[in-house]
Amino acid sequence: MAIYYIEFPDAVSSPDDIRLAVRVAEQLENQLPNRGRRIVVEVQNRIVILRGEAPSAQFFHLAGQIVWKTPGVADLSNQLIVQPPP
Repeated sequence: MAIYYIEFPDAVSSPDDIRLAVRVAEQLENQLPNRGRRIVVEVQNRIVILRGEAPSAQFFHLAGQIVWKTPGVADLSNQLIVQPPP
């Protein structure tokens, strides 16, 4: 089971950013392979920030593609860290 955390900056987040963060997290949950990874989704002024671990470069790129296909996204900062294979 994948875990998606939605974080908001210290400043008050707009209702639009909150809704967008929820939509992005739902899309990631529905479309990413179930790898049991913790991914943090943060949205600031329609800019999505992803943090956490990616098990592969393919996972990293797929997460970015999913975010970009989500309506309302203005930009993406994909800060997922690709973990080397064991």
